[in-house]
Amino acid sequence: MRRGWWIAAGVIVALLASSVAWVVIRGLSARDELLGALPIAERVEAKVAAGDSDIAEDLAELQRRTESARASTSGPVWRIYENVPVIGQNLTAFREAAQIVDDIADEALPPLGDLADEITLASLTPRDGGIDLEPLIAARPALATAAEALVAADERAADINTEGTIGQISSAVSQLVGLISDTAEVVSGLSTAAELLPPMLGADGERTYLLLFMNNAELRAGGGIPGALSTIVVTDGRIELAEQSSAGDLGRFDPPPLPATAEETEILSIPLDRFMQNVTGTPNFARSGELAQAMWAERTGQLVDGVIGVDVGALRLLLGATGPIELASGDALRADNAVDLLLSDVYARFDNPADQDAFFAAAAQRVFETVTDLEADPARLVDALATGVREQRIVLWSDDEAEQARLAALDLTGGFPESTAERTTFGVYLNEGVGSKMSYYLDFSIAVAQNVCRNDGRPTTATTIRLRSNAPADAAQSLPRYVTGGGAFGVPAGIIRNNVHLYLPAGENVFDVRIDGESVAFSLGEHEGHVVVSRTVDLEPGELAAYTVYSNGPESGNRDVIVEHTPSIRDVPVAVGQPLDCNDIPSTPGQQTEASGAGEISALAGP
Repeated sequence: MRRGWWIAAGVIVALLASSVAWVVIRGLSARDELLGALPIAERVEAKVAAGDSDIAEDLAELQRRTESARASTSGPVWRIYENVPVIGQNLTAFREAAQIVDDIADEALPPLGDLADEITLASLTPRDGGIDLEPLIAARPALATAAEALVAADERAADINTEGTIGQISSAVSQLVGLISDTAEVVSGLSTAAELLPPMLGADGERTYLLLFMNNAELRAGGGIPGALSTIVVTDGRIELAEQSSAGDLGRFDPPPLPATAEETEILSIPLDRFMQNVTGTPNFARSGELAQAMWAERTGQLVDGVIGVDVGALRLLLGATGPIELASGDALRADNAVDLLLSDVYARFDNPADQDAFFAAAAQRVFETVTDLEADPARLVDALATGVREQRIVLWSDDEAEQARLAALDLTGGFPESTAERTTFGVYLNEGVGSKMSYYLDFSIAVAQNVCRNDGRPTTATTIRLRSNAPADAAQSLPRYVTGGGAFGVPAGIIRNNVHLYLPAGENVFDVRIDGESVAFSLGEHEGHVVVSRTVDLEPGELAAYTVYSNGPESGNRDVIVEHTPSIRDVPVAVGQPLDCNDIPSTPGQQTEASGAGEISALAGP
């Protein structure tokens, strides 16, 4: 009897050992297949994003690997071991990841493979002054199917619980989840583009857009001051640059065709509604578009279907794709000289602002013609456009509400900084306060330090904006009056004046503002649900000012920090995530004034 018991026990132990070995072997096999699938999936995602048609072989290999991984992590024995403490959570997470990736390979990627030979970068790049819209229209159903499957997979992947799993499992699952999220974003963007582009490019009838060339030598919150203007007419994909004008030609609007709100007037210290040059004085380009459309219609009688903003930084990016462009003036416009030529040299060359605008408009027109006639490398062109959009150097507003909502989802419309439960988003925006072109000599950087220093758990944040003037010491004498402002608004020539606006989430409590360590008066207001701290900062040639705002968050605990800012001529360094030393927090609050505040904010009366 005892011998029989030992035999039975031995059989059970052997079965357990063999089943454990089965799970381990299959788990290792699934791990190898999934890790091997990662670089292939990354290649497919990169090719889809770049419009590369050669994905059939990669897709077949990816499907083989994901199917093998799914098979290795399925079956009753595997499910039984998912209930074992510690081990089980690792097996569950790996099984769920394998299933999701296999579903993507079977459901989402095949439609993209079918499109691979029809939709390429070359097919989406302007040629002979237009874009062939038929392939894009035909691709809509397949892209929608792929996007829907990927978004669903992304939601499932986000629910995979890796808490308590071993490092190898959590790392592998994290990589897979990240790749799924990235791919879903890319394909959803392509699907949205396939829906948006044809009608916006005149597939359903002619469209007309107002193009604002934004001059970063005079900063506005949304980028640069609009100078040269053009209208673009698009019909069935064909793009034509039509009438050219300038913001100066439109003059002053009194009364304004679309009045500024009380918040805009109070917070932004700039008359958005009186001059075309000021419509970008708000960080929200949707509002800029509405104002520009109303002003253009008032002066010309033409109601445009949308407004596009492009700054000199965007032109520089596009020149990187087109190569040098010869101008009628004999200048060679290149990526490495566009900023200097268009935002500095032109003012030394021409005294008359109308001549400056004409030169700028002619340069922009040549870049436009080159881009729309396929004289640019397709891959580099797409990269330049994507970078311009990401840096908000290329922004777009549509008069069609449904289109505008989808453009906003693609971050094509600028807009106010939006915070979520996971992150806090700050916005740093500058409005030049002299009516000069001295922003060419301005550099600024942003740093955000945060820590929980209060008993209530609410984080304290120090947001520091460092501004430096690189103007020559004799700027007042050596630079043209048009560049320095010539003493306008009571500001001595050569001084750089900026109205600096920091947008914070609703409920943020601002308790001190300091410049170079000294507490200063500041104005506080509210704009579209955001707390806004404003202060005018003047810089003499060579001067550096460190402008720091101290605030307490509305909720407990630190969150990820994102910073959005005015696009400048040069890159703006942004540093986030540094811990704030609680001993450095001011104990005495600074002096708060009203939003329109007692001279703390410079009121710019005109262009």
